[in-house]
Amino acid sequence: MLSDYRKHKRLKTVLAILFAMKLFSAEAQSCCNPGCSCGQNDIAPAGIMNDHLHDKGEWMVSYRYMHTDMQSNIVGAQSVSDGDIFNSYLMSQGKMTMDMHMLMVMYGLNAKITLMAMPSYTTSVMLMKMYGNAPMQMPDMAPNTVMPNSQTVSGLGDTKLYALCGIVRTSHINLVASAGLSLPTGSINEKGFTGINSNLRADYIMQTGTGTVDFLPGISLLMHETAFNWGVQAFGTIRPFYNNNGYRFGNQGAMELWAAKKWNSFISNSVRIEAISDGQISGHDKNIPSIMEPSADASNYGGFKSYFYPGINFYPGTLFSTTFKIRIEYGLPVYQYAGGIQMAAKSNILADFDFIF
Repeated sequence: MLSDYRKHKRLKTVLAILFAMKLFSAEAQSCCNPGCSCGQNDIAPAGIMNDHLHDKGEWMVSYRYMHTDMQSNIVGAQSVSDGDIFNSYLMSQGKMTMDMHMLMVMYGLNAKITLMAMPSYTTSVMLMKMYGNAPMQMPDMAPNTVMPNSQTVSGLGDTKLYALCGIVRTSHINLVASAGLSLPTGSINEKGFTGINSNLRADYIMQTGTGTVDFLPGISLLMHETAFNWGVQAFGTIRPFYNNNGYRFGNQGAMELWAAKKWNSFISNSVRIEAISDGQISGHDKNIPSIMEPSADASNYGGFKSYFYPGINFYPGTLFSTTFKIRIEYGLPVYQYAGGIQMAAKSNILADFDFIF
C-alpha cells in the first residue's frame, strides 16, 4: 500500500513538472524571446517601424496604408492668399491628397539581425485654380473667372531595404540600430495635369519617386514598463546624389516619441509625437515650369512639421496559424514651418495589418 502511494505521489510530481514546462514553453513562445517586441507583445503604434527584431527564421508580413490631406497654403508659419500666389504663379494649389500602400516583409536572419524590404504604391491628387484677373493669367482667359485644374499621378514608389541590428535586447529594453537604402523604383517623369497642361511633367511633390539612391540610418529605443511601453526613435534620409533630371530632394531628419498602454489581451491605446525636418531641393527639373504653381518651383521645398497621433491597436488572435494585429492612428499637425509657399498639412491616417509566422 505504501509503495502504491509513493508511486502515485511520484507520478503527480512528474505531471506537475511537465505541466509547468508546458506553461513556460507557452509563455516563451508568446514572447518570442527575452528581448522580444513581436506578436501581441508589440504594442507600438502603426507609424513605428524598425523598433524590434524577430527570431531566427521568423517572418512578418505587413500591409500598411497612409492617407495624407493637405489644404490651403502657408509661407513660414503664416497663411498666404491665392491673390498673393497669383502675383508670381499661374495657378494656386488648393488641396492635395496622397494615398500610399506599402508591403513590408521582415525576416529574422539570426538572433541579432533582422532584414526588411518595403515596396510601395502611391496615388496623389492635387486640385488647383487660376483666376482671370491675375497678373500671371493665361492668354485669352476671361476676366473674373476661375479655371480649375488638377494633377493626378499613380505608380510604384521607391523601395526601401533595411538591416536591423540588436544592440541591447532584454526583457525590459530593446535598442535597435538600422541601416537602409532607398532604391529609385519610383518615377520622376510622370505627367499628371489635365486640360490645357496635359503634356507638362507633374510637380516634384507629385512624382512617385526621388530618382536617387538614398541612405537611411536610424536608431530605436523601446522600453517595456510594468504598466505600459514607450519608445523613442531617430531616423535620417541622406540624399547625396542628383537624379537624371538634374535635382535631388533635401536630406530629412525625423524623431518619434510614443507610449502605449495595453488594457487586455485584445486592445491597447497609444499616443505619438512626430517631428520631421526636410531640406530644400537642390537643382531643378527643366521640364517642370516653375511659373505654373508653387509646388512646381524647386525653391518652395523644405521646412519643419510636427504631428500628434492618438492610436488604437487590436489583437484578434490567430488566423491560419499566424499571429496578427491591426493598428490605426490619426494624426493632426501641431506646428509647421514651410521654407517657401507650400500646402499646409491637414491630417494623416495610418493603418497597419501585421501577420507573424
